[in-house]
Amino acid sequence: MSKLALFSLLSVLFLFSCTGKSLVIGVIGPMESQNAKLLFQSVSLAAEEINAQGGIGGREISLIPIDDANKADQAVQNLNAALDQHKIDILLGGMSSGVVLQLMEVMAERKIIWLGTGGAHPDVITKIKDNYEKYKYYFRVGTTDAREQAKAIAQFADEVLKTRYGFTRFAVIGTDLIWARMGMQQSRDILLEKGFTSTYEKYFHPQTLDFKNHFSNAQKSGAQFAISYTLGDEGTTFIKQYHDSKMPLPVIGNHSVGTRDEWWAETEGKCVWDLHFRFSGGKVALTEKTLVFAEKFRQTFNASPG
Repeated sequence: MSKLALFSLLSVLFLFSCTGKSLVIGVIGPMESQNAKLLFQSVSLAAEEINAQGGIGGREISLIPIDDANKADQAVQNLNAALDQHKIDILLGGMSSGVVLQLMEVMAERKIIWLGTGGAHPDVITKIKDNYEKYKYYFRVGTTDAREQAKAIAQFADEVLKTRYGFTRFAVIGTDLIWARMGMQQSRDILLEKGFTSTYEKYFHPQTLDFKNHFSNAQKSGAQFAISYTLGDEGTTFIKQYHDSKMPLPVIGNHSVGTRDEWWAETEGKCVWDLHFRFSGGKVALTEKTLVFAEKFRQTFNASPG
C-alpha cells in the first residue's frame, strides 16, 4: 500500500508548493498494527529524502501520526483533535473501510485532501460518485476495490480448485469488518451461482485470538476449502493456528498482512496452504524511483515495505 501512496503523494504535493511554514502531513491508521507502522515508516523515509533536497517548494515536510484505534468513534475524535492542534495540510493513510467511511465526513467538513491507502469497500467510492462536491477531497491510491478482489478469489476457486481438484464445497471464515464481510460474501455468491455449495459461514471479531473451533466446524461441515479475509495482525495468528489444527482444507482469500515478503517467516512457514489475493507489495517499478526506495526501506528498517 505505502509505495503506491507515496507515488501519489508526490503527484499532489505541488498544490502546496508555496514557500512558508512546514507542510504538515497527517498519517492515520491503527498505529499499533503492523500495517500502520509500515506505512508511517515509509512516509517518514520519503519525507526525509524530500526534506534533504529542500522540501516541497521550500517547505519542509512535517509528519503527524494519528491513531484511529480501528474504531470509528475514536478515529473521528483523534482526527479532529489532530487537525485542530497541528493545522494539517494533507491526510494520508486509513485502513479499515468502516473507519474510513466515518472519517470521510470529517474530511468533507474540513475540506482536507486525503490520500487513502485502505478502505477497499465500494461504498468509499460510491460516496464520491453520489456527492462529488462534498467528498472530492478523497483519493483512494493504495488498494484494489473489494469487488475486484472478490471476483479474483472466486475465479481462482472455479478455475483451479474446482476444475483441477473437483472441490465444490467451501466454508467462509473471516474478520467481521464491512470490507472483509462484503468481499467474502460476494465471492460466496459468485460461487453459488456456479454450482458450488457453502457449508459453513462465520465472522469473528478482529481481536479474536483462538480460531480452532471455527476450523473444526468448517471441517465437520464437509467443506473442501475455505474463503477467509483478515485485515490486521489477527491474520498471522489465524494462519498459524489453521496450520497447527491440521485442517486438510486449502485457504484462499485476502490476508492483508500477508502482502509482505516476511509473511513466510512471520507465520513460521505455516502459510504454506494459504493462497491469497495480493493487491500490493512485491518488486514492481511503478516509477524509476520505486525499486530504489524499496531497497532503501529494507536497508533502513530491515523489512520490506507494506
